[in-house]
Amino acid sequence: MEPTRTPITKRDSQGHELSIKPGAGNPADGTVVLRIQGPISAETSRALDHYLRARLPPEYTHVALDLSATTLLTAAGVRVLTEHARRLVARGRRFSLVAPNSHVMGILNLTSASSVVKVYDTVSLAIVDARKSAPAVAGEPGPAAARSAGPEHVLGLRMALHTKPAITQAAGLLQGRYGLGENQAFQLLGDSAQRHGLTVHHLAQAVLATPAPGRGAEWFPGRRRRPEPFVTFCARPPGDRGDHAAMMAAFFSTVLRYFATARGALHLTEASGRPMWLDRRQGLSARVAYHLVEPHRDCQPVALALTGRRRVIVTDILAYTSIPVAARSVLADSGLRAMHSTPMVSAGGECFGAITAFHTEPGHEPTGIQCAKTDHAAAEVAEWLAWHRETLVKDALEDLHSGG
Repeated sequence: MEPTRTPITKRDSQGHELSIKPGAGNPADGTVVLRIQGPISAETSRALDHYLRARLPPEYTHVALDLSATTLLTAAGVRVLTEHARRLVARGRRFSLVAPNSHVMGILNLTSASSVVKVYDTVSLAIVDARKSAPAVAGEPGPAAARSAGPEHVLGLRMALHTKPAITQAAGLLQGRYGLGENQAFQLLGDSAQRHGLTVHHLAQAVLATPAPGRGAEWFPGRRRRPEPFVTFCARPPGDRGDHAAMMAAFFSTVLRYFATARGALHLTEASGRPMWLDRRQGLSARVAYHLVEPHRDCQPVALALTGRRRVIVTDILAYTSIPVAARSVLADSGLRAMHSTPMVSAGGECFGAITAFHTEPGHEPTGIQCAKTDHAAAEVAEWLAWHRETLVKDALEDLHSGG
């Protein structure tokens, strides 16, 4: 079935028009190109969403959106693009974006959508890449098409779907609080995060976890800055002072060294009661990491360490029935047979995350000395994270407030 060549148009309340123009489809390689002209706003994104859901012929296994004439991309537009990327990839089809301008590319990077959806400079490059993994029978997504996304791409989809809601909610909150447009709110969030060495997701979590500012010029009037806590578990160069990523990397590598393993994962949370996110991993495949993105669903020992504020030791992953069967199978197939998760608890009793070490030998248990050294490091890094939240994160929030 050839897609209709008649452009689909949608005009928003401000008179701006979005046009969806199907290009030449080629059933031989399963590719259809859609040229998106105009703004993908909260209103017009609904037309794009409907088109991608209802008007794509089934024989086209590669959908490429030409964004060279797209003048605006809002949060609603990003949501449509990432949701359809996930949906089409799950069905063995490909979804790519082509030739985005600097504005559109900036929004894709800011929202991490560029790590979820493949982006190409030209239509021809997208088509050539699609041909390399096209299914043998048009309309029937075979193994090559299912593999084309790759485990890393599927992991990126799940991580983005886990972190993007916080970013979208925070941007919406800033819109209402300061009377900003969608793009202005995203830009303010991204610029403030970059200036203060935070990820956009980290700052978004802080926006959502922190009570709204009063009517004054300052969000935290009378705030006293305290010096950065000293940590003893690693030696850090002066240039790393206050550097969140550097501190997490040092803590992560130190604990894995304590436990004599090259396999581990670090989960963080901005504040008690907020969802955890997978900050980093080592020695774990994308298939394994996929089941660590939402530990409360797929890897309960990590979630139990956070909520119970105590170490959780699993000596035999295959026999630990609290982990879903699918996750246990993936862990075991990857050679992981034992694990233990240590919470990062401050002196005030607040838990900032959990670090997990994996081992290949069933029955493995950490020694008392290993646990004591790790508990000491975890307590120190929790105090550092408390300081970081009260100092550098609040600096970023003040920056948001003054910029809004």
